[in-house]
Amino acid sequence: MNSILINKINETTDKALETLGQASNKCRTAGAHLVTVEKAFVKATDTYEALTIILKTAEGEELRVFEFLSTPKDDSAEAISKAEASNTRVIAIVNRIAHATGMKDAKQVIGSATEGTDEKGGAITLFPKLANKKLTVITFTEIQTDKDDKKAYAVQEVDTFNFLDKAGKDGMGREIADKLGEAAKLKIEAKYGKEGVSCVQAKLAQVLEQAAGGTPSAVATSPVAAEVVVEDSDI
Repeated sequence: MNSILINKINETTDKALETLGQASNKCRTAGAHLVTVEKAFVKATDTYEALTIILKTAEGEELRVFEFLSTPKDDSAEAISKAEASNTRVIAIVNRIAHATGMKDAKQVIGSATEGTDEKGGAITLFPKLANKKLTVITFTEIQTDKDDKKAYAVQEVDTFNFLDKAGKDGMGREIADKLGEAAKLKIEAKYGKEGVSCVQAKLAQVLEQAAGGTPSAVATSPVAAEVVVEDSDI
């Protein structure tokens, strides 16, 4: 039988079929979230090194902290200083998470680092001491694009300056999760460096309009294409 459906299904890899058609599990609501660290790791390739921390809410929704590590572009003092500043910022993020989860500092986080592989089989360095730790994170709405800047999406971005303990308290013991969470629901912005992209501008306008209608925490999740067409698919 010559069937397009049968042929296409047979051509689709088992890996692709695992997620094809499933609803996205990404968190879509701005505010304060009690989360559990599912996995924390660094991946280094020939072209980049990046830190990833995968978080899950009590409802099973996913959030991620993703930060690139830097190497100097050349031997100039300016390039070296810029790379050092970037890496210090990432270390500070790890330090804040360490404190929020009850650990002493970033050195304790990396103390039992082990080698592993990611979902694509790539080599990674895992930080198991962070796994299963609970903390409270604050998320806001950021408009991001695909790699070609053809479509824009509203996604929940973790505020890496404010990690709270599992009770929603900061390092001084103040219960500020609700205050920070409410403020974050009103924070809707374009990703840095993408402010002038046409589809980002269109998506930002769409989400701001929705927020003005009285639902600032529930963002539009359908992508907006460069020609400003709203689609039903998710990021």
